[in-house]
Amino acid sequence: MVRLSKHRIEVAYNKITKRATSAEIHSLLVHDVGAIIRSHCPMNTGFWGKIPVDDRADLMDEITTNFKIDFEDPDIKEYINGLYNGRYREFKAELSKYYKSCETHAKALTLPPPEMVDRDKTEWEWLCNHFNSEKFKNASSANTTNRSNKKNNHRTGSRPLSYIVEDMIADGSKFPEVAAFEVTYAGKDKRWINEATKEQHVRD
Repeated sequence: MVRLSKHRIEVAYNKITKRATSAEIHSLLVHDVGAIIRSHCPMNTGFWGKIPVDDRADLMDEITTNFKIDFEDPDIKEYINGLYNGRYREFKAELSKYYKSCETHAKALTLPPPEMVDRDKTEWEWLCNHFNSEKFKNASSANTTNRSNKKNNHRTGSRPLSYIVEDMIADGSKFPEVAAFEVTYAGKDKRWINEATKEQHVRD
């Protein structure tokens, strides 16, 4: 994580959209939280919520190096906690993909990814055993099936829809929600992800 300026950035929170009022600040938060997770968040728990409360509090406190956040507000605290949870799942998914690329469990154990090399070796060993468990394999298979059955896969990455709507309003769109739907599921090149989503857009 790199300090962005001499002054901390104040995070204003929108209680309607339940995230930072600024899309740019939201993106910066996501970036810094991701850096914290990748640097030293313990990965031998399986889930962000299973990390001891005190350890989670310390990790969340690190984000205040660059940002001024009112953790006394439960809504803001929940928002930041959600960012940590999301980045934890994202990093775990990347580690799982790396594990699978090693082809065998034995090979994976001896070849930790760069992000895990400087950590206690038991963390990577735990992850390998976790990824090799039947429980994880079954859950992973079910998630893959669910994603394949999902009709509306968006094309705007992790950027929240509310920020895209704001962009449409700023651009002078008379129907910002409709325009945001098109950008989200068709992209700027207007290539719809599937016909069902295109038909839904036309109906709406």
